[in-house]
Amino acid sequence: MGCGMYVCICNAINERRVHGAIADGAARLSEVFRKNGCRPQCGRCLSHMREVMQSHAAPNGAEAGQRARD
Repeated sequence: MGCGMYVCICNAINERRVHGAIADGAARLSEVFRKNGCRPQCGRCLSHMREVMQSHAAPNGAEAGQRARD
């Protein structure tokens, strides 16, 4: 499921929180932030968060990866 490594320093979102948001229905970056009660700040985390979301994607990774680009 991923470790507790921080993905977004500004909002203290770690990989577990990203995976938790995905498990709770998040399919887009904006939904991960919303489910964690925050918004992107500096934007430096977005590419890493996309990678975390894609690594968590179901076997149909191409579709999930496309949605994660939001």
